[in-house]
Amino acid sequence: MRDKVYGQYDKCPQCGKSKGLYYILQKPMILKVTMDGKPFVFTKDNIKKTRLSNRDMARYFRSTCGEETECAVCVCDLCGWDSQEEIEV
Repeated sequence: MRDKVYGQYDKCPQCGKSKGLYYILQKPMILKVTMDGKPFVFTKDNIKKTRLSNRDMARYFRSTCGEETECAVCVCDLCGWDSQEEIEV
């Protein structure tokens, strides 16, 4: 079965198993920070909030990651193989 992300690997070329395969993805993350370097979000009332809860940080992370991927590397956790070249995205 081919992977659903890029369709590149169905099993590890080195050990032949598919159980340990995963991708390392690098995505562009655009942050809004204050002049002090603290990340912030705007509330529904357009107030800048710098004391972020875990829920705020998770929502912020989800919204800034987007669908774009800068580079991807396929790695096998079982034998340590990696694709070494970046996969065209």
